[in-house]
Amino acid sequence: MPSKQNVIYIMGPSHSGSTLLTFLLSNHREISTIGELKATSMGPIENYHCSCGQLIEDCDFWKNVAAEMKKVAPLFNLANFHTHFILGDLVFDKLMYASVRGPEFESLRECLINNIPTVRQRLERILLYNKQMASIVSSMTPGKYFMDSSKDPARLKQLLKIKSWNIKVIQIVRDGRGTCCSYKTRYRMDIAKAANEWKQTCQEFPNVTRYIAPGNHLLIRYEDLCRNPENTMTGLYDFLDLAPSLTTEIQHNEQHILGNPMRMNIDKGISLDEKWKTALSTKELATFQNIAGKINHSFGYSC
Repeated sequence: MPSKQNVIYIMGPSHSGSTLLTFLLSNHREISTIGELKATSMGPIENYHCSCGQLIEDCDFWKNVAAEMKKVAPLFNLANFHTHFILGDLVFDKLMYASVRGPEFESLRECLINNIPTVRQRLERILLYNKQMASIVSSMTPGKYFMDSSKDPARLKQLLKIKSWNIKVIQIVRDGRGTCCSYKTRYRMDIAKAANEWKQTCQEFPNVTRYIAPGNHLLIRYEDLCRNPENTMTGLYDFLDLAPSLTTEIQHNEQHILGNPMRMNIDKGISLDEKWKTALSTKELATFQNIAGKINHSFGYSC
């Protein structure tokens, strides 16, 4: 029987430090990654830069990936990997990306997926493309693990169906006030909407972790990673059963990472962002506390 492929999945709310964590883990010679395997943040492909600095269409790494993928996955192209569980089909998309909830809801979801042939077939194709992409990237940059930093709990729920993968999940959280401050700045959200969105994502975590094999889930905090990167990374490597990497420096130009624009500025180094402490008003902090304070406290953050 072929051995399973070892996969790391980074899960957490957006703007919680996943990009920083991705680059730090990608320093390790035993970890292969392209960042977010779902590849949804690229926009016009002709303007999108790989983290190595080149346009993705000019990058030799991505040219090689595309050539290999086309041999086994005819729909693949650099503008659409077909690895994301959103197709623009109302029924399929709702079934794939409805929030991960309790056992009864999830049983109903799986029943519908398995009994609607078009949904089941599309899901099987997307899972296959994810599996093939991970295999090809791992063959080009061989190591013990392939890492997907796509973050989404609902995506993880589907990827856990790939029987040939052994998935270890690193859940990263950040003080919700910091995450919501980022939502407010980047997406012009009011703090109530930001807090509700953050809360909803966090409520999915325990619902999806019940499907993760015992010992394959680890929670870390963004603030701990920034304040003490050496100790935090050592703990992560122990969780992954890897020898520690020799550096916590960001090796920006040596990677081929996809994701949000923050990855292009990651070479500025490790810097704790706590702008929320001055950027949020007393009223906004009270609103956050009322909506999401209990969940924030459960991660060890004081009021």
